[in-house]
Amino acid sequence: MRWVWVSGLLLLGGRVLAGPNPLDGRPPGWPSPGSDRETTGWAVDSGGLDGTSVHLPGLPAVSPSPGTPTCEADPSGGSPSRGLTLSEAVALALRRNGDLQARRWEVEAARGRARQMTALPNPEATTELFPVQERILGLQQPLRWPAQAQALRRVGELDTEGAVAAYRLRQRELVRDVRLQFIEALALRDRVAVLAESLRMAREVQATAEARLRQGLGSLEEVTRAAIEVGRVRTQCEVLRGTLTIRLSELRRLVGADGDVDVAGDLAAVALGLGPSFSGDPAEAVEAHPWVVQSRVQAAFWEAQGALERSYRRPVIALGPAVGFFEGGRVSPGIVVSVTLPVLDRRRGGLREAAAQVEAARTATAYRRRELTLRLESLTSRYGDLRRSLEAFRRDVLDPAEGLLHRTREAYLQGRVPFVTYVDAFRTLVEVRLEALGLLEELARTAVEVRFITEGPDGASP
Repeated sequence: MRWVWVSGLLLLGGRVLAGPNPLDGRPPGWPSPGSDRETTGWAVDSGGLDGTSVHLPGLPAVSPSPGTPTCEADPSGGSPSRGLTLSEAVALALRRNGDLQARRWEVEAARGRARQMTALPNPEATTELFPVQERILGLQQPLRWPAQAQALRRVGELDTEGAVAAYRLRQRELVRDVRLQFIEALALRDRVAVLAESLRMAREVQATAEARLRQGLGSLEEVTRAAIEVGRVRTQCEVLRGTLTIRLSELRRLVGADGDVDVAGDLAAVALGLGPSFSGDPAEAVEAHPWVVQSRVQAAFWEAQGALERSYRRPVIALGPAVGFFEGGRVSPGIVVSVTLPVLDRRRGGLREAAAQVEAARTATAYRRRELTLRLESLTSRYGDLRRSLEAFRRDVLDPAEGLLHRTREAYLQGRVPFVTYVDAFRTLVEVRLEALGLLEELARTAVEVRFITEGPDGASP
């Protein structure tokens, strides 16, 4: 009986390599449980975010997966399709995402509004008729008070700053969404690979049961149980492949790709490469976050809007040339000065709105600052807990489950345990492998949330 091992499949999500291996399913060079060669801790070769390999200390490195495995065919067969690494997916999304491009145009629109607000009002042509023999024609240019011009300029600047802050926030949210979608697709790909390998192992179990039945050592019940296990694993694998297709479609939408996309890389490399490497002041990171910046800009904007509303309560002064036509054909040029007093509209509603909006923005700033601080603290702590849990899970659960399958198979072949015990050991190993991938996925997702708070909008610089 020949067992097939998928190298790096349990925790690393690496390239699928098929070949003959020991009965417990371990690849050549993998230490046995409890041996001196068994080590703990993780090591990343070089970064890991762009598809580099990751491995445990003392073990062979694992290359990135070249494509999505299938449930029926050998995952290593055929010509693999090139998938996007995480860094490539983020870069593509920043260039081609439609929503982010729309936000860029909103910034340009805000700059246009700011330019228009500082422009002078249009001149006004006037005519005044007295008796039939007298007429005055004039051209008046409304003048702004210095405080009003300053308030208009400030409102335009802050409107632009708000649009830029909204753009940067969307940019950082897009990077987070792409990373989360990529990690979920990567974890689904590895789960499909685990189930594909488990399906081959289940068929080996079925073949063993059928051979023992032909030799008169087994029973029809054993063959039936083995066939049920094959069908169960195959169904799970196909369901996960359908879910993976949906996730890849969502990733394609986020990055703005024209054709189908696939993911490439190691799940462990992504989880550890995205891990919290932040060593600065958390308060500074929170203060520079677009959420907080956007709220501060909103508060300043409404303060400037209140100053503008107060400037509207002053009289409007207009100055310009005028020509008078009088009786007897006399023409007299001159200058006309007009003063408009705001008698009825005292802008009280606008002033009350601006004051309320300022308080709302200040409250939102304090709330978001506190929310981000608490989230950063809890997420950093959770990442460390997940790292320790992953180490303990590999040592206390995954390795014993592999050893259990090896011992149970030997006992079954020697007739010391029933067939159902052998199947239970196999099923336990499959479930443990899937749980390990779940821990890695949660570790990676936590790291992404930490980076959403601490790093720049594109992972490097604005």
